Amino acid sequence: MIKIKKFIALLLVLALCFGLYIGFQPDSYSFYSDEKISSGNSLIKLDMGSAETAKNLTDSGTLSQGKYEAKVKLFGLLPIKTAEISVIEKQQVVPLGIAFGVKLYTDGVIVVDITDFVHNGVVQNPAYTAGVREGDIILSYNGVEIKSNEELMAQVKTCNGNAQKAVILRNNLQFEVDITPLTDDTDGNYRIGLWVRDSTAGIGMLTYYDENNNILAGLGHSISDNDTGLIMPVSTGELVRADIEGVVKGVSGSPGELLGSFDEQSIIGVLNSNSNTGLTATCVTDEFSQMESYPIALKDEITTGKAEIISCVDGRDSQRYEIEIVKINNNLQETKNMVIKITDQQLLDKTGGIVQGMSGSPIIQNGKIIGAVTHVLVSEPQKGYAIFIENMILNSNNK
Repeated sequence: MIKIKKFIALLLVLALCFGLYIGFQPDSYSFYSDEKISSGNSLIKLDMGSAETAKNLTDSGTLSQGKYEAKVKLFGLLPIKTAEISVIEKQQVVPLGIAFGVKLYTDGVIVVDITDFVHNGVVQNPAYTAGVREGDIILSYNGVEIKSNEELMAQVKTCNGNAQKAVILRNNLQFEVDITPLTDDTDGNYRIGLWVRDSTAGIGMLTYYDENNNILAGLGHSISDNDTGLIMPVSTGELVRADIEGVVKGVSGSPGELLGSFDEQSIIGVLNSNSNTGLTATCVTDEFSQMESYPIALKDEITTGKAEIISCVDGRDSQRYEIEIVKINNNLQETKNMVIKITDQQLLDKTGGIVQGMSGSPIIQNGKIIGAVTHVLVSEPQKGYAIFIENMILNSNNK
């Protein structure tokens, strides 16, 4: 009986060790496009056998730039998980850390609030009754494409008490609803019971310039609506130079911010996309083409320890500041891939650490660009998160 118990205990220990071993296998791998796809572990094989992947796999085992899936197999036989494979071309880009302003106009208008009103003594909301919800995007109304608040209001006024068709986008699904505007007892005007937003503006840092594709990339995270958290869908927008005129220092519990103004005459880019990994724009100036370029680094090349950021916290002058990479999150998160800490006393004296407006500041380590600042830790403003440069480049090249 004792031998059986020991045997069972041994099996349990082995099962636990096996489970831990599987759990420690990465959920994602990154390779340059001229590298063979391999786990680097003789016990683990990455099976790239899907039809979609196989047609891009060369005889030498390399893949073209993009994202793929692979089955992770123990001993090449036992499937244990599915991993994401990121393949990126070896390339050099120009790290910037230059302050910019962006005016973004949405594709449609975003519903930021549902507001009831009184019609014939009864509280009503025609849009909500029709199925419209906060966070929805109104693409067209009454057969007219809607680009602004004013255009929506103008169409509502034409209803004469009749139902009007609205085309709605929600979670990437498009559908139609019929809304019957009602008069507001306070002023007699027709209303549908919505507050909408059609544009936004802000300041951030340009991360890099890709001369081969003439692309500017910045922020390292999306521009989202303050009320709904929804990523603002791009219709049109421009990037212009910005002047940093002041700083609200960050303290524990209260994030600081850069204060600045737009130079409307200094257009540097036409906006292409606003995604989870930041903004991209087509560059319309030649001022970055003569600046020094740096090779990119894959996440496996990044180490904890010393690094630098390039950022602008005064006027238009960008400077390098010392930081420490505290932690590397080797996982599938798109924007919070590293924990960083500001160690440069000059920057700490000026800003208190990472403040709003510094997002997109490029990070340099060992002569390579490895990522960009994305978020501040509000409780510890000297610390924050950063994104891998490979995530920004993969998304920008796919736009």
